[in-house]
Parts: sequence; structure tokens; C-alpha cells
Amino acid sequence: MYSNSGYSILPISGSLYPALSQAHPIFNSTISEAAENYGIPLEFISLTALSAISAALQGLLDVKMPTGGDLPVSLNVLIMVPSGGGKNRTINLFKKPFEEFEEDQLKGYLVEVKNHEARLEIWSYERKRLLRKTRGVQDEQMALERFLQHSSQEPIAPLRYRTIFEDTTPEALLASMAKGGRNAWLVTSEGGIVLSQHAMRNMPALNQIWSGDRVTVDRKVGDSFTLVDSRLSVLIMSQPGIFESFVSDYGALARESGFFARCLVLDVPAHMLNRLVDDRELEWNNLKNFNSKVSRFLRMELSRVDRASIEFSPEARRRWIEIQNAVVWERRYGGRFDKFPDLAARTPENIARVAALLHFFEDRMGGISLETLDYASRLCFWHVDQFSKMFSERSSGEADVKFLYDWFWVRYKNLGIKDHRKNDVRQRAPSALRKNGRFDAAFEILQSRGYLTVQIFQKKTWGVTFYPQGNSSL
Repeated sequence: MYSNSGYSILPISGSLYPALSQAHPIFNSTISEAAENYGIPLEFISLTALSAISAALQGLLDVKMPTGGDLPVSLNVLIMVPSGGGKNRTINLFKKPFEEFEEDQLKGYLVEVKNHEARLEIWSYERKRLLRKTRGVQDEQMALERFLQHSSQEPIAPLRYRTIFEDTTPEALLASMAKGGRNAWLVTSEGGIVLSQHAMRNMPALNQIWSGDRVTVDRKVGDSFTLVDSRLSVLIMSQPGIFESFVSDYGALARESGFFARCLVLDVPAHMLNRLVDDRELEWNNLKNFNSKVSRFLRMELSRVDRASIEFSPEARRRWIEIQNAVVWERRYGGRFDKFPDLAARTPENIARVAALLHFFEDRMGGISLETLDYASRLCFWHVDQFSKMFSERSSGEADVKFLYDWFWVRYKNLGIKDHRKNDVRQRAPSALRKNGRFDAAFEILQSRGYLTVQIFQKKTWGVTFYPQGNSSL
């Protein structure tokens, strides 16, 4: 559903997660199958699958923007998932073709290493021979020229082609990309690896790669290097505590850098991860087809010299321009993007990227259709709402309430614990809530809504009982 109030034709804020589009059967059947089999929210599966598609296609195509110029199709994804929420299990669904591709490339690489060692041994022997011949020769200039010519022919060591980097720091990732393989997928289920003070220094470089710019990294220790025409997709899954602590300490700097605005973000509530186990045999036919396509695209990348440029159909091109102008309009005071000018600048670009990815992945012919663009728009604006909830100062109190509720919920779900001592809760609750009275504020709100009751026992010990359903919804 779209809003036509004023100048805006954007999806209405607060809309439900977009219904699946019949125009994208492979994508939709795969995420539906995985969500059903694992009892995981559709949006969690969908965003992880989009990240995998992005990593597979970023070396094959760019999207031609209606305003001119080509844009990478790489995506940055940030998903906040409680402990035990299935981070690794969900990642494992889609990383298999990347691992198999790397294993095949590794076999070829090891053969090249042996050949290189043989060539280097021959080259070194010839180098020593030329050095011996330069002693006492009359024509020293000619001997020197022969030696220099031979030195210029030193065999070059083969580069290992890598595509997937798991739980790797941004600094190590960039250095590895400089040594071999210009397209990479950074995947981490340990958000602290990227969401840390140390990683902050590399966020400008990650932003430059996202935009398709040339990146030069200067290092105090080791050689500096430059990445040209590189592509990087990023998938960060983080527990709420890690994310909250990072935002509390460095969120303003990260927002200012523009890194988060480039991300499609998702906050998965703990109570949406209920999964009842049964003994049925799970079928993964759609996932097999999905991963088979990913494998084919990865192999295509090896032989592709230049990326294809995917254009919009005339109708989709006009719609994208309308969306772009509507976003600009919503940056006015009181508008949807009033508090998020950084997000406003990147949302139309992410819409174009998602549309191009779905179009190419589904083997659609011609330009990107209006139907695909509208679907991409609904997806991206649903994640805009998620961004607003996760980063808005006005919702920070509610975020703390949800954060504390999820802490109680995980212990209730996994251990069956409903009763606590308040001092124990205060000491063991996520560290981000222990600052500036945030714990007391969130605790009091949960209590007022009926999720918590408090009793005072002997020696002024405060007991707390957790009621998962409460008397209102969070």
C-alpha cells in the first residue's frame, strides 16, 4: 500500500512485511520453505538470502541509475538476533555454494603454487648463473642489462581467489582483498568483530567500496594498498547486547560515517523465534535450486571481464525518479526522513540495487520491470521503519524496554525461569542498560504494563516474576 498524501507515493510507514511477489518465484519459494522448516521469521530469511544473492551477483553486474552512472549492486545487511535465535543456522543455509566454490578454487590454487615453486627455482638458478658470469667480464654494461632483464622476469606468485570471509575483521578483509579476488562477502555472526572501536577506523573504506569508489588504505605497519573496482557485500548478525553497547558508545560516530545508513537493518524480537520441534523430514528442494543458481553465477564471474549494466524499463525508471523526489520531500521538517537525512540519501540507491538483484537472479529479460521495482521499494521501506525503531532517539526508551523484555524472555524460553531477584537481574542484564538509569526506566515500564511483578521478602530482598504475555503488547 502506498501513501499519496502531499507529494509522497512511498509505502505507508508501519506497513506489514511485504507480501511475496509472484514475479520472483525462485526467491520467494526459497525463503518461504526455509521460514516454514526452521520456524524463523520470513524477513530474517529474506534479508539473509538477499545478502547471498548480492555476494553472488556483485561481480557480474551493476545497475544503471535513472539519474546517470552505474552503481554496484552490493548490499550491507545488519540483523540483530537474540542469543539462540538461529544466526549460524540461517547463514549456513546460504553459504554452502560459496564454500564449495572456494574449495574448487583452492585445488587449482595449490596446483599453481607447485608450478610457481618450480618456475621460481629455475629462475633463481639462472639468476645465480648470471651473477657468476658478471665477474671479470669485459663488457660489464651488457652483463648488467642481462641481469636486470632476468630480474624483471621473476615469476609472480599465484593469488588465492577468495569470496567469503567469516568473522574476519574489516582490516584483515581489506588486506586479503588486495592480495587476490576483487569481490568478497563478509559474513559474521559475531557482530562485535565489526561493531567495535577498532573496526570504526575502516568504516570509511567500507563505505567507499559500497559506492564503487577506489580505496587506498595506508598502514603504519606493513605495505599500503589500493583496491580498484572492488565489490563487497556485508552481512552482520549481532546479539542485542553487542549492538546496544556499540550504539551507546560509538553510535553517533557510526551514524555520522554513513555506514548504518547504507545498511538494510532488521531487529528480530525474541518472542518471534518460537519453534516447536516435530519429527517430520524437512524438504529443501527450493533451497537446492537457489544454491544451484548461486553456484552458476559464481562460476560465471571467473570468465566475465566486464560487468553487465542492468537498466530500468521506462515505466520503472519514471517510478524510481518519483520515489527519489518523494524521499527528498520527506526530508522536510516533520517528514519521514526529517531525523534521518543520511538514510534518505541511501534508500533510493538500495531500492535500485535490490530491484536489479531480483531481476537478474530470476533470469528476467529486458529492463527492470515496474513490478520488481515496486516490490523492492516495499521491502526497503519496511527496513526503513526498522531503522527508525533501532536508531531514533524518540524510540530509545522503547528500545530499552524491548531489550530488557528479550532478556527475560530468553531465560524463560530456554530455562523455564520466571522468578528472579531484582539485584541479580540488574547485575546480569545487558551492560548497555546499566548506564544513566536506563535499567530502572525500562524495568518500571515493564512493571507498569504487567510483564513484571515485584515482591519484597525478608531483609528487603526484591523478588521479580516475569509474565511473558503481560497485559499489553510490546
